[in-house]
Amino acid sequence: MRRRVLLALLLVGLSASSFAVESGPLTLTIVRAEQRTRDRVVLYLVNTPIYQEDSYFEVAVRADGLLVVGE
Repeated sequence: MRRRVLLALLLVGLSASSFAVESGPLTLTIVRAEQRTRDRVVLYLVNTPIYQEDSYFEVAVRADGLLVVGE
């Protein structure tokens, strides 16, 4: 039983390293950066929602021809 667990962990470790990201310099270009807000319900008061504005930044970055958008 112990050998099977160790073998399984070894195989998972070896397969995970094959999907690892390559290290090294990567050129990133900021395409856009915007400050946005979204409304969030804080509580309900007699069936009426009370909202609060939450601000966040949305950033689009181009990396090796791939456009990545994140908050």
